[in-house]
Amino acid sequence: MSDYRKGLYDRYVSAFKSSDTGARPDGASDSYMRWARSKILPLLCDVDRNRPVLDLGCGFGLMLELLREDGFTAIEGLDISEEMVSLARGRDLAVSCGDVFEVLTNEQRTFGAIIALDFVEHFRKDELLEMMKLLRDRLDDGGVLVLQTPNGDGLFPNQVIYGDLTHQTVLNPGSLEQLLRISGFTDVEFRETGPAATHWKGVIRVALWRAIKAAATTIRVIETGKVQRIWTENMLCRSVAARRS
Repeated sequence: MSDYRKGLYDRYVSAFKSSDTGARPDGASDSYMRWARSKILPLLCDVDRNRPVLDLGCGFGLMLELLREDGFTAIEGLDISEEMVSLARGRDLAVSCGDVFEVLTNEQRTFGAIIALDFVEHFRKDELLEMMKLLRDRLDDGGVLVLQTPNGDGLFPNQVIYGDLTHQTVLNPGSLEQLLRISGFTDVEFRETGPAATHWKGVIRVALWRAIKAAATTIRVIETGKVQRIWTENMLCRSVAARRS
C-alpha cells in the first residue's frame, strides 16, 4: 500500500486512540466482549477449533483473545500498524505486521476461517475485488469468511462512514453480496450488529431497537414497497468459500 493510508496506519494508535486505555489496550470493556461473544462467535460455530484461523486487521487482538477463550487452538492475526501489533504481541498473541495483499499472495496455507472486522471499508473497489479472490484462495473449501463493515443502508451510518480518514468504500448488503459471489463465495448471510441482550440494559436496548426498526421498515414500505432487514450502522456478513472446480 503506497498511498496516504500507510502514513496514517503507522501512527494509528498514537494519533487516533485515546490514552485512557482502561483494562484492555484500546479501552474495550467487558460489555464489548460479551457483545462479540453473542454476535460473532455464533458465526463460527461450525468451524473446526483445530483448523488455522486468521484475523485480518486484528488491531490489539481482541478477537484473537475471544477465539482463544472459545477453544480455537491455531489463531493468528495480521495488521499493518506496528503500534497495534506491538500491543497485541504484548498479550502473548501470534500477530504479524504486513500488507494484506503481500501476505495473502505469499501464503501457502489455507485456513478454516478468516475474520475481517472493520476492515474492508479501508480499501478501494478495485482493491476489494483483488482481495476477495485472495481470501477465497486462502480458505479451505467450505471455509468461513466473517466480515463486519459499515452499512450504507443503516439509519445513522455517517459517523462510521466518515469518522475515519482511511475509509475508502462503503457497501450495503446488496453490493457486498455481489462482491462475494463473483469472488467465489456462497451461502451469504447478513446480520445486524446492534445491541445484544447480555444484561438488563441490553434487554431494554434490544426492545427499543426492535420498535425503531419496525417504524423505519414501515416508512420504507410506504415509500418504496420494499422491506429492509439490516438497519444498524454496521453489518455482519458470513459467507462460505465455494468448492474449487
